[in-house]
Order: sequence, then structure tokens, then C-alpha cells
Amino acid sequence: MLLAVFLLISLCTMVSTTDVTLTVEVTKISDPKCGKYMQNHKKPVLKIRYVRLLHTASNDDNGDEFVSNILCQPKSNGYNSVEGKYTFECIYNGAPPPSINAFVFAVGTDQQMMSSQIEYRYKEDTMRMFTFLNPDNVMTQKFTHNSHLHIRNITYTVNKKPHYLTDDNCLDKYPDSLIADHGLYIRKGNEETYTRIYFDPVDAGEKLVKPVII
Repeated sequence: MLLAVFLLISLCTMVSTTDVTLTVEVTKISDPKCGKYMQNHKKPVLKIRYVRLLHTASNDDNGDEFVSNILCQPKSNGYNSVEGKYTFECIYNGAPPPSINAFVFAVGTDQQMMSSQIEYRYKEDTMRMFTFLNPDNVMTQKFTHNSHLHIRNITYTVNKKPHYLTDDNCLDKYPDSLIADHGLYIRKGNEETYTRIYFDPVDAGEKLVKPVII
């Protein structure tokens, strides 16, 4: 009986949905303004492993509570290397949100990176990087300027309403508009900047104090 109740609760809180759609387009090396800073979008070093669409609300602890949490993972063959575009499948974790006012991007790699430090709540089943983060190999690498990830367009539909966020010039909010290494990055609404965070809000109802995400 208890097992049946647990399974019912799990099905209610983690529901695959076609009501939520998400596509993310990155800036390509052909871009006249920012292309010289970008990684090769046809063979990217940095890859988006998943995105969380969040609705946050202030709480009494001088922080933010994640009221709604939608997990979006790339579809099978969900990255179009010609267009530099990701297409995602999304799952509700908790109640449908009234709106989306924050995003968390989990960025991983399947190549050696300049930095081997993992200073965030890491999940191997989605990030899949342990094979590639050999400290001896990482220490021999040098920084290259053309290895950044820049998110150009975010298109999502929630509650049957389409939303579009565009940043066609990576230099407007440089350097915070660029992602230069693996990790977890939070973006607040239509702001065009990405802040590294340790905390990955897995469930609805989790909280972050404001100094972590501002």
C-alpha cells in the first residue's frame, strides 16, 4: 500500500509534458561581432547538459524559493550542429509555474578543460565528465580565447504562451554574458548574464540565499 502511494506521488510530481517546449540557440563562429570568441559550434567543447526553468519567490530568509521547477534535457540528437541549436524535452517537477523568472544551465564537456575543479553539486549521470577530467592532462592545457559558449536565443512555451529572449551581441554584458568553463550557471529572467552557482535546485521548494545568485 505504501509503495503504491509513493509511486502515485512520484508520478504526480515528475510529469513529462508537451505543454512546455524549449529551444536554445548559441552564437556561431560566423557571427561578425562575437564569432572570434566562440567555440566551434560544429564541434563544441562546452555542451548544455540540461536547463531548469524556474519560478522563484522571495521568502523570509532573505533568499529565493524555487516554487516551480521544470527540468529540460536535450532530445535524442537534440543538438543541430549546423544551426547551433538545442531542442529539449521537459518534465514538470511540482506544480506548473505561473511564469518563468530564472534559468539554470548545466554546462558540461566531453573533452579536457583548462580547469579540472568541480566546485558545484555535480551529478555524473547528466554531466558525464569524470572520464575526461584527468588532472595531469588538464594542467598541460593553455587558455584559448575562442572557446566560449554564448547563448543567443532562448525560445520557450509555458502555459501555452510563447516567450523569446534574445542577446545578439555578446559584448554588451561582457564578460558575464559568456560561459567559459563547465559548471552550473543561473540567469535571472531577461538579464543577459550568467553567474556560476554551487547549488542545483533539484526539487521545487528548495531555497537559495540572495548573495549566492546576485
